[in-house]
Amino acid sequence: MSAPTDLADNELRRQLATLAMSHVHPTGAMEAIAAASWWNMLARLGLRLPLVVVHDFGLLLSRNREGSRREVAGTPHAPALT
Repeated sequence: MSAPTDLADNELRRQLATLAMSHVHPTGAMEAIAAASWWNMLARLGLRLPLVVVHDFGLLLSRNREGSRREVAGTPHAPALT
């Protein structure tokens, strides 16, 4: 049987791997830490969402005080909207 810390480490590795699918880029380390904090808070509330979802959605909702826009990565294979 695995130790609880091994299970927690495996879960963290899985969630960090989902960040490879992220389309919203943080402007600094503090935003990445905030996303992890949001993910932990939602997990405590019983909402088990992938970290990439919490990361992208949280960064889109949180804005700098100056109201600057977030950089969202484009996908080369996405169909054009007409």
